[in-house]
Amino acid sequence: MKRTNWLCAVLLLAACGMAGTADTLVRGVAQIAVQPKAPMKAWAFDLTRVRVLDPRFLRAQEADAKYLLSIDVDRLLSRFRQYSGLPPKGPEYKGWESATISGHTLGHYLSAVAMMYASTGDQRFLERANYIIDDVALAPR
Repeated sequence: MKRTNWLCAVLLLAACGMAGTADTLVRGVAQIAVQPKAPMKAWAFDLTRVRVLDPRFLRAQEADAKYLLSIDVDRLLSRFRQYSGLPPKGPEYKGWESATISGHTLGHYLSAVAMMYASTGDQRFLERANYIIDDVALAPR
């Protein structure tokens, strides 16, 4: 049940595109708590209600999907597991993940796979999100 709640929260934030604001969704329409200074010209939409069909954009989406699936999730989780006292399942990625703000990329990746799942319905992205959430849930508190 916890995994479903986490994924729903991530999907909601990703689909709304308004994380960090006081906005809410009512019947699929954004309700703004604070009136903008400039007129709104674009609104967030539910990614599950739209599918990319144009071949140019579909190729870009497929390239994004291929890249996301090429990332080794165990490497993204490596430092998280290490800091939690669990044995890493793979070496950490270099750069930010090994030098400064490890875990930062994992948050972006989780958002990306949640949005790709919402956009495509491809179960591989749901499986990856669930794998990350299950692994994080194992960490001692």
